[in-house]
Amino acid sequence: MTLYESSVTMTDGCTLATYHKPPSREHNKAILVFHGYGEHTGRYRSFITKLSNEGYHVFAYDHRGHGKSAGTRALVTSVQQLTDDACRVFSMLVDQHPDLQWMVFGHSMGGGVAVDFVLRQQQKLKGFMLSGPLIALPSHVPEFLKPIGRAVGRLFPGLPLVPIDLQALSRDPGVVTRYREDPLVYSGSVRAGTARALDSFTFYIQPRLSEIKLPFWVGHGSLDRVTDPQGSKWLHARAASQDKTLKMYHGLFHELLNEPEREVVIHDLLHWLTRRFPLD
Repeated sequence: MTLYESSVTMTDGCTLATYHKPPSREHNKAILVFHGYGEHTGRYRSFITKLSNEGYHVFAYDHRGHGKSAGTRALVTSVQQLTDDACRVFSMLVDQHPDLQWMVFGHSMGGGVAVDFVLRQQQKLKGFMLSGPLIALPSHVPEFLKPIGRAVGRLFPGLPLVPIDLQALSRDPGVVTRYREDPLVYSGSVRAGTARALDSFTFYIQPRLSEIKLPFWVGHGSLDRVTDPQGSKWLHARAASQDKTLKMYHGLFHELLNEPEREVVIHDLLHWLTRRFPLD
């Protein structure tokens, strides 16, 4: 089936590229996908196809500043602004498809957006799934330098500051090569404003994890150097959800869906999904 492309405009005039892959047979279950920092929905085409083949509607969009969406490339001034976008997109989708039931999936920064989104939309969702979510960041920077970094991010938000370690994404060399050569991927240094926004978001979201009540599945690679696996452990320990699953994948890096063991990860995720979100 085709991945249908369209667009929506946010309240500030920013246009986001949107995508929809319907199932081969009509069902009333849908999944909204949030991609990670620097990338775009196209990198999830295989995963989206698997979800669609299971019978789910799959909707997605490129965050502002990412992929085919408008905005300064990979400049994130606030993760909460991305959640605002997510809520607007979701509201439009609910209006267009009033009979659908919903879950969400988010990876990395998109996983952070998903958690924030869930906190705002719990009454309208059946659950959520996360891969290497942005809840905590590895502490590579000495404590005495962090205030300096925050000041630079505030004063010069567009300044390229922190190089991206592409080798930390996946142990599959082909994945790293395709990432580097993808024209819709931003593989330059993380901008100062983005680094500040991501760091600030972790302090915002961690105290709120106990407010989560929905069923969820979260997977994290034990050797993830992009987002800290401890964040997923905190989510699992603190969430008020009665049905919660944490899968720590020994030896895997950040992009679980692009690791050599990706089929194991997808099998685990689908096993969880099809039992919590069965098709009618």
